[in-house]
Amino acid sequence: MKVLVIASHPDDEVLGAGGTVFDLTEKGAKIYFLIMTRGMEEIHGKEKVEMLREEAREVHKFLPSTETTFLDFPSLNMDTVPKRDINRSIEEVVQKVRPEIVFTHFMNDFNNDHQLVSAATMVAVRPYVAPFIRKVYGYEVMSSTEWNCNSPNNMFIALCFNDISKHLDKKLQALKMYKSQQKEYPHTRSVKSVANHASQRGNIVGFEAAECFYPIRLKEI
Repeated sequence: MKVLVIASHPDDEVLGAGGTVFDLTEKGAKIYFLIMTRGMEEIHGKEKVEMLREEAREVHKFLPSTETTFLDFPSLNMDTVPKRDINRSIEEVVQKVRPEIVFTHFMNDFNNDHQLVSAATMVAVRPYVAPFIRKVYGYEVMSSTEWNCNSPNNMFIALCFNDISKHLDKKLQALKMYKSQQKEYPHTRSVKSVANHASQRGNIVGFEAAECFYPIRLKEI
């Protein structure tokens, strides 16, 4: 089984599905990652942007990654890029990998890049161009997913709970490897907050820790 995890920014993939990729690998899956953006040199400077890309490479040596594709779209400025270019870039990877399961951003995330990548993913996984895909899930990224709550229609609904109790420590270790992205507690993306959130999600259904997903399309139960 092949699984593709699509993320707008380096560390989104760990925050949203880091424990689950370890779990699926243990069950025999091959994991592929697509990281869409490089960073904002005009704001953070070239040195920090290069640091983040190098951190991402090291994280993806630690993650059970069969292959990672890094693209260079402008972080937090993907709305300046023609949508067809974003669509095409994701579709090319989908056709190359031919995954059975795809994880992408929740469509109503507060972050605009996340929304664009989610929408482009849905173009790339259309059933008549990617009939090999059986399941598509949206994941949550704290400090983005929970902030877009101006309407009940926008809120992330945790409908799928995956047990990551055995893999939470590895998820947190991967998150710590993104040193340039570290936040202090009680920021919702701090390591402690991420651990707390996983525990809270898990406790809802009787797990020690869980990651939650919104099922976008399921071809089977």
